[in-house]
Amino acid sequence: MTPAPPASPLSITAIWAHHHVADGSHTLGASATDRAGNPRTAARVVIVDNTPPDTRITGDSTPEIAVASATVSFTGIDNLTPADNLAFSWRLDGGGWSAFSGATAAALSGLTEGAHTFEVKARDLAGNDDRRRRPGRSASASDPRSPRFRRPAARSAR
Repeated sequence: MTPAPPASPLSITAIWAHHHVADGSHTLGASATDRAGNPRTAARVVIVDNTPPDTRITGDSTPEIAVASATVSFTGIDNLTPADNLAFSWRLDGGGWSAFSGATAAALSGLTEGAHTFEVKARDLAGNDDRRRRPGRSASASDPRSPRFRRPAARSAR
């Protein structure tokens, strides 16, 4: 650049602890004055989202099913992320969590006789996970409201 600027450009990074700030829009501001006394201010609007989404089971098989498969559908709501932009992860019987995706149903197959616990959680665009892992109508170790599917033993002919 000709002529050279009178001083080198300056870049500053700041860390802001937002976990104790209310959700919503906030304006952050910074002011600086150079050696010649020239003031400069800058402002940036940021959106804080510390609230995790709330996950709900919207449809599932009856608590007792007579087949080895079931489909469970779910949705979520969030204070800032539209429902269509939430991602979901689920697991069966305390196994590993599925990868987060936009799918709002899980097809379960290979269900053996006995009780099965289904859990689902949502993640919003800010990366907040639903810590309650709330599935619909039954109980699990992590949430007494988690749904359980029970595949009864086959009845013997009399």
